[in-house]
Amino acid sequence: MKRTATLTMICSFALLICAWGGTSPLQHGENPAPHGAAVKPPALQQDPVPSSSGGRGITVALLADEDLRLADVSKKVVLTGKVDTADKYNIYTGALPTLSQLQAFDAVLVWGGSYLWSSQVSIDLGDLLADYVDSGGGVVVATFALGSNGGYWIPQGRFASDYYQCIIPALNQLDGQATLGTVHQPFHPIMQGVNSFDGGSSSYRVDTTIDPFANLIAEWSDREPLIATKDLGIARRADLNFYPPSSDVRSDFWQTSTDGDMIMANALDWVANAPDPFTLAVSPDPLQGGSSASFDITGGDPNTATYLVHSLAGLGSTYVPQLNVTLDLANPSLTTSPADTDQYGAVTWNLNVPNVSGINVWFQVLQYENATNVVATSIQ
Repeated sequence: MKRTATLTMICSFALLICAWGGTSPLQHGENPAPHGAAVKPPALQQDPVPSSSGGRGITVALLADEDLRLADVSKKVVLTGKVDTADKYNIYTGALPTLSQLQAFDAVLVWGGSYLWSSQVSIDLGDLLADYVDSGGGVVVATFALGSNGGYWIPQGRFASDYYQCIIPALNQLDGQATLGTVHQPFHPIMQGVNSFDGGSSSYRVDTTIDPFANLIAEWSDREPLIATKDLGIARRADLNFYPPSSDVRSDFWQTSTDGDMIMANALDWVANAPDPFTLAVSPDPLQGGSSASFDITGGDPNTATYLVHSLAGLGSTYVPQLNVTLDLANPSLTTSPADTDQYGAVTWNLNVPNVSGINVWFQVLQYENATNVVATSIQ
């Protein structure tokens, strides 16, 4: 369970009236820091390196079609120390788990290739995975659920129609020895502890490309995509363009002397730990003139300067170059002094609302390269 702490800041009535009166608009190119102080962007940070689960309780579900291969993958990811338990679902011999069953797990890994699924299983599987992602669950899809000559194991339904994929499934199949090629994001958490990867003499993979909204993490030695990710806001996705069972099952599969187990475990760990979205909540709504109101921020970058702004003109588009972010407001103004988020990316302003009524106002919060949702409200 994610932890949230709150840092509270009490701001002056006079400053609030001045800002809400629209006398201090935040213009294109204007420095949002008080008294002309320079805004210093935070140091460039890599994604945090995932630690071993160590009692953190990460549990995963494995969905595939052959018991011995399911057992092999389960053993491999648990032995990395990043996964506490990996429950096995043979969706060829048994039924698909229900959504409520999947929601008991932090992440799901899906692959196919042993026995042909019915088209209805593919449709139901795709709808199930989409529902699971929509509920905040992390999904990792691997070969042959990314494609094959007949495309038998590709999840269909909403997972396909609503573009949840990172690697675009294809109706083809490549084999022949291949290894880890170019690593485009060597500091990504999925690559931590990954020193080599050999797909074995078969090295099953799909000849395809990544989705335009996905990130390519690493390629095969033949430049086919190997690992790709996508952040969907409410959840994370990862696709692994290799076959998960290892050479312990069959000698032509990925070689256990290399780090296929770490790739799978890291991918599950990464999708299981999507950060909370950067969110602004205002209470009460509508605001009451002459009373106090709270502006609560969660999911921001930790220990980072954070700015509450408002507009009396409504929605629009305003680029703030010092923070390299575009606001969704027209003629925005600083509402009050900035504050730093706490170690969990949270901060709260408690402000006195001007004693006026009948005014519509739109609020948004920004950090360096980050902006929340817009809250549209009024003062009554």
